[in-house]
Formats: sequence, structure tokens, C-alpha cells
Amino acid sequence: MGGAGLPTDRVRERLDDCFEAYARALAEEIGDGRHVKILPGVADLVARLQGADSVVLGLLTGNIEAGARIKLEPTGLWPAFRTGAYGSDHADRGALPSLAARRAHALTGYAFRPREVLVLGDTPLDIGCARGFGAVSVAVATGQHSRAELEAEQPDLLFDSFADVDTALAALLGC
Repeated sequence: MGGAGLPTDRVRERLDDCFEAYARALAEEIGDGRHVKILPGVADLVARLQGADSVVLGLLTGNIEAGARIKLEPTGLWPAFRTGAYGSDHADRGALPSLAARRAHALTGYAFRPREVLVLGDTPLDIGCARGFGAVSVAVATGQHSRAELEAEQPDLLFDSFADVDTALAALLGC
């Protein structure tokens, strides 16, 4: 909004209104969720990670928390994420891994070091987000960016998809 010339104080003043309008429109678009699709292997991978003693699942997204919830609730995945950090927490995506790690620490009492945090995503921005914090960057080429585009960013792990859950789980837990 600042890039469009709106004064910063005016944007801050109305940001909650913007977030509420976005969440209402997204909820209307998602509707009952019957058209929301989970990519192959994702539900099984999330369930298996959730069951691993050494794992705390958190959701880190540039989307606002309400938007993430609206998108994930129809899939049944929302409850798997015990903590998280969202675009509504900070406008700079690079600040979110540190916030997510602090929230996970508050939840569990364990202080997560950056290399103990894995950031999974499907964009070069996600890889940069992980790298900026010192986390393990895990890229999956199921979004708008090709494998080659993601590979050029040199993530720590790169998958075409999570369809092979056993392979993905072994690689993720091996980090």
C-alpha cells in the first residue's frame, strides 16, 4: 500500500479493516471448502510429522492468520499446527521464522536453534526466508515455480512433490 503512495500512518490505521475484509472475502470464496484440494502425500506427511516425538509443527506463511485458518480448516490440517507466525504478525516475511521459533519455545520450553527449524515452501521467497534465519530450507515444486527455478536458489532439500511420503519423511526427519 505504501508503494501505491498511501501514507504509512493511514495504512497502519486501517490495516485491521483490510485484514477483516480480506478474511470475509476469502471465506466467501472458499465456501464450504469442497473445492479445496490437498496435494498428494501432504495430509499423510503432516499426520506422520505430527506423530513424531521430535517434531513441533508450526505454520509460517505470509498470509494473515485468519486467511491461513480459512484455507486450511476445510482440509482438516489446521489443528496439526500447534504454533505459527503469519503475515499479520509482521510485514517482513524474513522476521517470521524467528517469531515462530520463539512461539515454539514458549509452547514447549525448548529453545530451537535455527538449524533445528525447517521452513517448507514452494517459492524462492520461502527459501530466502529460511536462509535469512539460518533454518533448513525445504522446497517443493508443486506451486507456480518450477523445479529448476527453485533449484537455482539452492535449497537444502528439494522435492518434486510429497507424494512419496516415506522418502520425504526420512529426508525431513534426517535434518
